[in-house]
Amino acid sequence: MAIRSSISFTTRLAIGIALVNLLVFALVAQSLHQDLGQYRERAQISSRNLAQVLQQNVCTVLDRIDLVLAHVAEEFERTGMNERELELDLAGIARHLPDVANMGFTNAAGDLVALVGAAGNGRISLADREYFQKLRDDPDTMLVVSKAMKGRITGRWQVVVARRLVHADKSFAGVVYAVVLQSHFVEMFSKVDVGEHGAILMVDNNYDLIARHPIYPGNDNAIGQPVVSQEFRALIKINPITATYTAKTGLDHRQRTTTYHKIGPYFLTIIAALAVDDYLAGWRADVVRMLGQTALFSLTTLLLFLMIHRSWLRAEASLGEALAAKATLEDLSNLNASVISASTVGILAYRADGSCIIANDAAVRITGGTVEQMKAQNFRKLESWSRSGLLAAAEAALTTGESCHLTTQVTTIYGKRLWMECDFRPFAMGGVRHLMMIVRDISEQKQAEAELARSNAELDQFAYMASHDLREPLRTVTSYLQLLTQSAGGRLTDDEREFIGFALSGAQRMLALIKDLLEYSRIGAKGQQLAPTDCRQAVDAALANLGTLVEECGAAVVIGDMPVVMADRTQLVRLFQNLIDNALKYRDPDRPPLVRLSARRDGKGWVISVNDNGIGIESKYFERIFIIFQRLHSYDKYDGTGIGLAACKKIVERHGGRIWLESMPGVGSTFIFTLAEPVNHTGEPKD
Repeated sequence: MAIRSSISFTTRLAIGIALVNLLVFALVAQSLHQDLGQYRERAQISSRNLAQVLQQNVCTVLDRIDLVLAHVAEEFERTGMNERELELDLAGIARHLPDVANMGFTNAAGDLVALVGAAGNGRISLADREYFQKLRDDPDTMLVVSKAMKGRITGRWQVVVARRLVHADKSFAGVVYAVVLQSHFVEMFSKVDVGEHGAILMVDNNYDLIARHPIYPGNDNAIGQPVVSQEFRALIKINPITATYTAKTGLDHRQRTTTYHKIGPYFLTIIAALAVDDYLAGWRADVVRMLGQTALFSLTTLLLFLMIHRSWLRAEASLGEALAAKATLEDLSNLNASVISASTVGILAYRADGSCIIANDAAVRITGGTVEQMKAQNFRKLESWSRSGLLAAAEAALTTGESCHLTTQVTTIYGKRLWMECDFRPFAMGGVRHLMMIVRDISEQKQAEAELARSNAELDQFAYMASHDLREPLRTVTSYLQLLTQSAGGRLTDDEREFIGFALSGAQRMLALIKDLLEYSRIGAKGQQLAPTDCRQAVDAALANLGTLVEECGAAVVIGDMPVVMADRTQLVRLFQNLIDNALKYRDPDRPPLVRLSARRDGKGWVISVNDNGIGIESKYFERIFIIFQRLHSYDKYDGTGIGLAACKKIVERHGGRIWLESMPGVGSTFIFTLAEPVNHTGEPKD
């Protein structure tokens, strides 16, 4: 009997210590895994923020230059200024462009006529430059940003921003350009801390390197060469604007978390890469430390097991030695509590009655108070738990025996307000269900999300106010030009009437542009709450608004079965109206317009298509047409402001969907977008 009792005790002791070790190992592994996810998530957020900020900075530089070049090109076309006047105009402008190394313009043959900001010796021809040939040979191309090239004047790596110059009869007159040194971008990037092995790159549309920080050994030879990985090329086909991924990068094959971001309409891409070795250095140190502590714990428990087993054999019949074994087990429990206390995530344990039995240091740092105060609490009596939903989640976990996850904002009884991510995990102890709560503070993440939302709202409000306040001055200009025409009567020469006509036309185009911009800014700021909306009724309303245009074109509109979706009805009408108007505007002159609307179910949403038999669009313009102010045709060929399709994209994205294009030149185009369908109170789609 004594032998069986000794074997039974030894077995139970071994199983108990093994379970304790397994619990500690599980907690350590879970803590390390969660820490690893947080390190990676912070790196992804940092990479995305860096790429977005740098994209905005580079875009600001290029926008400022493009605005100046567009002004010069328009003035040249409008006034027919001579070479001396154009040179003086550039000289005055160059003083206000600190980002530009030099500016100049050529004649139609590519000969450099004037140069501002640098000294050139002898006759210089730019006729062999790719950007000059592109602007010369393609009348529809008005702006080109070159790839990185060695300057013939500066002898340094540079990027050229160039615009087409045309005479009043639209014939090619040359190009006007501005040079930005590659070192200017490197200096801009060097102001950002990306760690010891991080990198910031800018590449052109062919993924050839333009600038990199820090400068990699042999970087001068890599400029103008493709440097991105195959993972980047594959990912950009799926997500053409921006995405974040982790892979080996092109130049030095080091593992990095990388975000790329397209730079507006300039066919450039910013890449912000943070080295995994850099941002996981702290986590790896935590791994070594916690594995060392865990190994020490396991060794200690093994020694304790041997000690207890030997003590039990020596004092099986002795009550005194039995008490010593009990004390040893209590020491083991204290050691287990020490390991839990050292965890970097908050860990709390509660009895089924709501009283607290475990509260580690991390939980105290997150919620406030002291360990003693936490252990004196009963979660069922805390008003903060009731208000924030923590009580309901805890009760659900205790009742069902299943884990429960909750993200909520809490004001603790100590006055600390924070966002918490909580996991409730029931466990059994002594045959009674208890509750473990794992807590993480995500207040900084939520604050960053709120700041980004506030910034976007301010930008929308600024666009709305600016476009609203600009309309009245333009109406005044238009009115007085018309009064001038009426009062002058026959005293005006033909040239003067033509000049006034140009001014009126420009003012009217600007009014249309401001009106569309005002509507564009209202999409996010003035939108109504989404509600179940019949797409067929929205299509009928759009066709009623376009009735005159449909009749003049002799267009046929075929409407298939349309679903009910969750939408803002006013914006849904505008979405269909813009897409149908676009189909009629770009119709093929050799055949009657035909527009087909159809829909198909996709999971818990709908995919809606608007197909036409118009002139079609080349695939290289698929991304560009959804960018605001981007036009593929001149005003004398097709009217419009370049905002319609950008508004469609913004409406669809506000509804949680996406929009894309399929098209073939000479055959037609199909615009496709997704919308969610209404759901009932169970979360399932309504019948």
